[in-house]
Amino acid sequence: MRHRFSGLIPLVLFACGAPQHATLLDQNKALVRQFLQDIDQSQGSMGFIDKWMTPDFKSHAPGATEPLNVPAYRQLVSAFLTGFSDFRREIQQMVAEDDLVSVVMTIRMRNTGNFQGNSPTGREISMPEALVVRMQNGKIAEEWLVIDSGALEHQLAGSARSAHR
Repeated sequence: MRHRFSGLIPLVLFACGAPQHATLLDQNKALVRQFLQDIDQSQGSMGFIDKWMTPDFKSHAPGATEPLNVPAYRQLVSAFLTGFSDFRREIQQMVAEDDLVSVVMTIRMRNTGNFQGNSPTGREISMPEALVVRMQNGKIAEEWLVIDSGALEHQLAGSARSAHR
């Protein structure tokens, strides 16, 4: 009897939606990975925002007292893209559940422009970053971003000290 029913288990799992759910999670992870690559390869262009964000997108960014809408997010990203270039993200972990995708990564970038009152140094900056996004119909509806701003400030200040010597 055991042999006769063993073929039913995959059929029951498929009927319950388990493979489709796994596929949706994989799709969401792939979309987030592509979104991050689009930022890194944007070369200052903001076109990726319209491509990836829902019209009612909200960003819970470090230092913001309330969630940023699309225009405020565009200003935040513009400041980073003006101050830095050569973006590379090294993803250490990516996990998806329901409509959420979490990413733990290290971002490496070169300080080639003015940023927060600091002149460009040309030095590479490395900073840990954690991101959680909520997906909606293949776009990003909401994000929670955590960066090590102390590491960023320390490296920018260290770069400025090195440049003045």
